[in-house]
Amino acid sequence: MKKTLLFNLLLFFSTLTFSQKTLLESGPMVGYSEMREVQLWTQTKLAANVQVAYWEQNIENPDTFKTEKVLTNKKTAYTAKLLADEVLPDKFYFYQLLIN
Repeated sequence: MKKTLLFNLLLFFSTLTFSQKTLLESGPMVGYSEMREVQLWTQTKLAANVQVAYWEQNIENPDTFKTEKVLTNKKTAYTAKLLADEVLPDKFYFYQLLIN
C-alpha cells in the first residue's frame, strides 16, 4: 500500500514537472533590478498562466511570495514580464517558475 502511494505521488510530481518543461520555451531570466523590485521574463510555447514564487535564501522557514499570474498569448509572442515586488535590499532570493 505504501509503495503504491509513493509511486503515485512520484508519478504525479514527475508529470507535473514534465508538463511545465514542455510548455517552457525560454527563461526565466532576470530583467531589471531595483531596490525593492525585480522583473523576471519568460516565454512559453503556447498560451499558459505563468507565475514566479520566490523566497529569501539562508533563512530556516522563509516566507514565500508570488508574483501576479500572467497569461501568455500569441499577440505577445507568449512572453510574460513578472514583477517580484516584495524583495528587500541586500538580500538574496531563490525563485521558481510556475506554469499552469
